[in-house]
Amino acid sequence: MIVILVITGKSCSGKDTIVKELEKLGYQRIITYTSRPIRPNEKDGVDYHFISLEEFFKRYLDDFFLEIDYFDVIDGIWFYGSSLNSYQNASDNTVAILTPSGLKKLKEHNIPFISFYINVSDEKIKQRQIERGDNTKEAERRFKSDKLDFIGIENKVDYIIDNEDRDVEEVVKEIDMLYRGEK
Repeated sequence: MIVILVITGKSCSGKDTIVKELEKLGYQRIITYTSRPIRPNEKDGVDYHFISLEEFFKRYLDDFFLEIDYFDVIDGIWFYGSSLNSYQNASDNTVAILTPSGLKKLKEHNIPFISFYINVSDEKIKQRQIERGDNTKEAERRFKSDKLDFIGIENKVDYIIDNEDRDVEEVVKEIDMLYRGEK
């Protein structure tokens, strides 16, 4: 049986960095879709599938997505979603980054997964937002939104992983060991 490894966490918790390291170990990442503009350092089909808002809605109406989410950001409303097909056709050692609402959708569709919440203090999140040069207003909006979205997350995941001041390789090794031990 295929069991998806799911990473969830607040903005700046280290999810993307952790998943990139898991990919180096042979994990295959589910690439999600978004209607937001591509950033200079991103590649279509690698970081996300970048599609127009019209295409996003068309796919939504065609029941293409397992889960979707949207964020009302400074620059407008951006939609994100992952395809149902990507979970149904997942191979062993598949990893996905999801929000708490995405975890709920996996449960509703009876898709087996093991979930990891990447825990980081509020102070560390704010420090990382500054270090990566996030827009101050957008960073504050995301921070407040995350506070609401992640209420009670410790009761919705299988594992809580501390990523405060740890080496990423150590964090990835712990996740990999726990995942392999569970499946």
